[in-house]
Amino acid sequence: MNTRTALAFLLVMYHLIRGVWLIYAIPPWQGPDEPMHLLLAVSPPGSDQTEKQRIGTERTLIHSMTNNKFWALTGQIEPDPLPIILRTSRPSPPSTMYHRILGLWLRMAGSWRDTDTDSPTEQSLERALLTGRFLSVLLGLGALILFILFSRRVFTGSIAGLLPPFLLIGHPQLAFIGSCLNSDNLLLLLTAMGLACVPFCALQPRHRWAAGVLVAIAITAPIAKRAGLVLTATLIPVTLIPWIHTRRRILWGGIIVAVLMGAVFAALWTFGMVRSMAKDIGETIGISGWIGEAPVGWWGHFFSHLWETFWGNFGWVQCPLYPWIYRGLAIVFAGLIFMTPIGFSRRWRGGRIILSLLVSQVILAILQVILALGFRFELGQGRHAFVGLPSLLVLIALGIYGVLPRRVPDWALIILGTSILICSEMVTWFVMFPCFVR
Repeated sequence: MNTRTALAFLLVMYHLIRGVWLIYAIPPWQGPDEPMHLLLAVSPPGSDQTEKQRIGTERTLIHSMTNNKFWALTGQIEPDPLPIILRTSRPSPPSTMYHRILGLWLRMAGSWRDTDTDSPTEQSLERALLTGRFLSVLLGLGALILFILFSRRVFTGSIAGLLPPFLLIGHPQLAFIGSCLNSDNLLLLLTAMGLACVPFCALQPRHRWAAGVLVAIAITAPIAKRAGLVLTATLIPVTLIPWIHTRRRILWGGIIVAVLMGAVFAALWTFGMVRSMAKDIGETIGISGWIGEAPVGWWGHFFSHLWETFWGNFGWVQCPLYPWIYRGLAIVFAGLIFMTPIGFSRRWRGGRIILSLLVSQVILAILQVILALGFRFELGQGRHAFVGLPSLLVLIALGIYGVLPRRVPDWALIILGTSILICSEMVTWFVMFPCFVR
C-alpha cells in the first residue's frame, strides 16, 4: 500500500468514526428540520395511516423534542400548552426520494415497525432518528470515496489530489449536516458520483458507459432535491463528448452552447417553480415587484447569512461561528480564488472542460438559491448550495497550489491537511458543543 492509498484510507476511516460519534453527540432533533424529515419518512402524505395515527405520531414527537430540551437549545420559549401537531403553520412539504429511501432504510434496519405506526413511543422515534443519522453518515462516506477518486484523476502529484478531500472532511457545516437527517447528504452523493464519472467522458471519451451514468444522475438529481437541477444543467453537456470527441471544433462549440442552454434551462425552470409557489400562496407579484419592494439592505443581509451558514452555523441556525472567523474566511477565500489560475497551470490535469464544469456548478448552485429564496424574501441557508460544494473545494485547492511553491513536498501537504482537520475539530469542540449544553 503506497502513501497515497494509505492516506486516503485514513481519511475515510476518520470520516466514518467522527460521523458515528457525532450521531450520538448531537442532541436529538438539533439537526435542521429533523422532525419534519422523520415524519415524512415514517408518515408520508398519501400513506395508509389515518389522520388520528398521524396526529398521534406528531404529538409523541413533540413530547420527545420537549424532553430533549429542544426549545431551550434552539433559543425559543417553550410553548404552553404544547402544540398538537407540527404542520399547523404551513402545508406539509411533499415527500421526496430521500424520504422514501429513509423510510425503507428504517424499516430494513428494524428501527421502525408497523406497531410503531399504530402506537409510536418517544423511544421508537429517537431510535429511528439515530438510525436515520447513520444513513446520512453512509451517504457522506460514499460521497467522500467518490470525491477522492475524482480528485486523484484531475490533479498531478503523488498526494496532491487528496487536498480537496481534506477540505471536504474539514468543512465544519458539512460535518454537522453529514450526521443529521437531511436530504442534502443524498444530493452530495449524487454530485460526487457525477464528478467521479466526468473524467471518463471528458478525458477518455471511449467510455460511453460513463455518459449513461451521468444521464441517470442528471434525471435523478432534481427528483432528490430541487437544487439537483444544477447537476442536470452541467452534466448533460458532458455526455455529448463521447459522440463528438473526434472533432475538436464541433466539440467546443457544442459544449459551450449546451452549457449556456443548460444554465438558461435551470434558471427558467427554477424561476418557474418559484412563481408557481408564489401563486399557490396567493402572491401574484412578478420579479420586478419583488425587487422594487425589497427593504434597504436586504440583499446584503441575504448574502451575509448565506455565507455564514455555508461555513458554519449549527443547530437550527442558532449557533454561529465567531464573527472574525467569517471575515477571515472571506479574505482567504478571495485570495485563493484569485490564485486559482496559477494553481491550474501547476497541478491541474483535468482539462478545460472539467474546469468549466466545476465553475458552472458553483455559479448555478448560488444562482438557484437566489432565485428560489432570495426573491421571496427568505433567508437561504448555505447548505442549499452544497450541490456546488465539491466543485468549489477543488477550485480552492487550486488556489492553495497557486500560493504554495511549485514543488512542495508531500509531508508539507500532509501537515496542511492535518491542520485543516484540527481547525475543524476545534470548531466542533469550542463552538458547536457549547451551544448544545443547557
